[in-house]
Amino acid sequence: MLHSPGIPQLTKKVTSLLPITCVQPISILPFSDLTKRGLPVTKQSSSSTAGDSPIRRGRHGRGRPRGRGQRGRGSGRAPRGRRWRGQSAERRDVVALQLTRNRVDVAKRHVHSLNLEQCREMLVQIASRSASFILDIIEEAHPRPDPPPPLPGVPSWCTCSRCREMPTQVERVCCGRSPEQCTTLLPDFHVLCLDEAVLALARLYREDVLALPTDEDYNRANRQSAYRQYILWTYGKLGTGNRKVIPSCITWRIRDKYPEASGQYVGFIPGRLA
Repeated sequence: MLHSPGIPQLTKKVTSLLPITCVQPISILPFSDLTKRGLPVTKQSSSSTAGDSPIRRGRHGRGRPRGRGQRGRGSGRAPRGRRWRGQSAERRDVVALQLTRNRVDVAKRHVHSLNLEQCREMLVQIASRSASFILDIIEEAHPRPDPPPPLPGVPSWCTCSRCREMPTQVERVCCGRSPEQCTTLLPDFHVLCLDEAVLALARLYREDVLALPTDEDYNRANRQSAYRQYILWTYGKLGTGNRKVIPSCITWRIRDKYPEASGQYVGFIPGRLA
């Protein structure tokens, strides 16, 4: 075995560069001595150590991953906020019902405090704002008498004397009112179903929502819009495929306002649910 004269000097230099902890045994100090010497100490539970758990501790210090929608099975707890939202909705319903009852009670007390002349003036004001409301109350309060004999040219199935003969049996429908209270005489009908500005706005809204092209035939577009306005006013939203027959008096009043140049009309087309 060959020996080099420079090996002992190299061994001494390497040994001198090594830290003292590599050549001396490591002593584990008690917990009390560490705290006395001011060394940083991390407290750990007796069940696990920092080296045993692969999960990093978050800022909450619970040692478990946090994520949305992660919840243990069988916890029996509702999502945060749902219970309170449900209770607040119930409270709002109760408050709204109580406010409605209070308004009705106030209105009743106010009506009972009026004299006969004041009641008449109030009824006239209500009739000027909503004539159909007053007419409905009158019809409910007074039973309808026997209908008078039909006028010449008026179909036998008509009671308002403003209907005309229709081509099909399903279209032979009357509004069912007396001649003085026909639906075509109501101010609401004239505003909602005959007013050009209202029909134009309704038509513009429908074309914008459904992305439909504009109908270049002005009268035809107004007729279709008036039919939809009457159905919405009378029945509400029917849904796709569900259609209602419009009374003959209503149909012809709309056609007279916005006539077809040829005089030929499509008529009622049953829906898919009929």
